[in-house]
Amino acid sequence: MKQGVCIAVHGGDHKAGTTMLTTCIAEHISEYLENDLVIEAGLHGNPGGDYCTTVTKNVEEIRSYLEQDLLNGAELLRECKVQDRRYLLRGIIHPEQQRLYHPRMAAHLLTQLKQEVSFIIADTGSEVDNGLAIGAMQAADLRCLVLTQQESVLAHWERNQTIYRRLSIDFHFLVINRYLPEAVYTKEYLSERLGFPMDRILTVSDSPFGMRADNEKKSLLQYKDERLRQNIRTVCERLTEQCGVDYPREKRWKFWKNSI
Repeated sequence: MKQGVCIAVHGGDHKAGTTMLTTCIAEHISEYLENDLVIEAGLHGNPGGDYCTTVTKNVEEIRSYLEQDLLNGAELLRECKVQDRRYLLRGIIHPEQQRLYHPRMAAHLLTQLKQEVSFIIADTGSEVDNGLAIGAMQAADLRCLVLTQQESVLAHWERNQTIYRRLSIDFHFLVINRYLPEAVYTKEYLSERLGFPMDRILTVSDSPFGMRADNEKKSLLQYKDERLRQNIRTVCERLTEQCGVDYPREKRWKFWKNSI
């Protein structure tokens, strides 16, 4: 197991599908990197863990330890297990308490978790006034911005860009979620409009299983959507490559398993 790295996944708007994407990334990495532990952490103002039925620890339950810099990462991990090599730390259960969290608390949490897992996939929501989200993004080794082709999502992100600049938060990758090739807002258009290099823009296709996944509390990887699976794989390859990790080749049996 390598020394842990944190990848922050942040939505430019609450409609971007950040939590589902975070879950898919964590699930795919835990499936393919068989010598590494992965934790999905909800570091924003909501409960998170929307696509998992396993009851795990949440941030509220460890707040006193975070306040005093006394968190034990190994003990926390034991109460966050979902599957072999995959863990989930849920977020804030009572949204009215989100103002009780300071960015340094997120930094302390990540420091402790890095000693126990290889990858922390931090869901930092879409708000820029949340202490956990700010702290996680500032402490992350890699930051990934999630947008869609919707004008309302793009406009919301553009209005808030200056706030991120003031916080010295920049993004290494842009993921266009629920991507439709035939849409007016093409990848080329988005690159020019947002000032983001084409080679740093990734796309994840729209899926017909979105509503079903939401109702059944499962990630989209649990359904027979090979195009989406390949998109998620590409995202994981690029993110882990940036962290110095080579992603293993696709196993033929895994492809057929999802095609039957």
